[in-house]
Amino acid sequence: MSYLVGTTEDDINENDIDFEELENLDTTSIIDRLRGLASYSRRSPQEKRAFKALAERQTNRQVSLLLDVKTRWNSTYYMGQRAIDMKDVIETYLAGSPRLKQKFELTPSEWLVVDEILSSLKPMAAATVFLSRSKYPSLGATLPIYSALIEVYKFIS
Repeated sequence: MSYLVGTTEDDINENDIDFEELENLDTTSIIDRLRGLASYSRRSPQEKRAFKALAERQTNRQVSLLLDVKTRWNSTYYMGQRAIDMKDVIETYLAGSPRLKQKFELTPSEWLVVDEILSSLKPMAAATVFLSRSKYPSLGATLPIYSALIEVYKFIS
């Protein structure tokens, strides 16, 4: 099994996963739904407060979903990671509204796809953070990091 960013083997119930569905999932649609949910939960001060209050009750942290910037793929990684971290909060939030649930809910198989997407983006996010440091020169590390990323993505594919 590939590395799943936010999931342990104990979290996976094979009865919940439709392996046929997994083969045919549209990753763009899944990311678009996460983006839509993040946008919806931040669209008004009332909605933002409601989501943060629910998050605080369930996690003891007053946080909201992150919204990515389509042209900055690292932000998609951070948006997905926050969604994984807040999966239970998201499911409770959606359970309160059949309309939102129908529009934004992810199946167990789709959550696995989110994990896979994040595991693919994680090496790039780490490289970007390393190369973006301003206190230390990083130009000399560029080629080795680039080579390592090529090897990682050869292994992934």
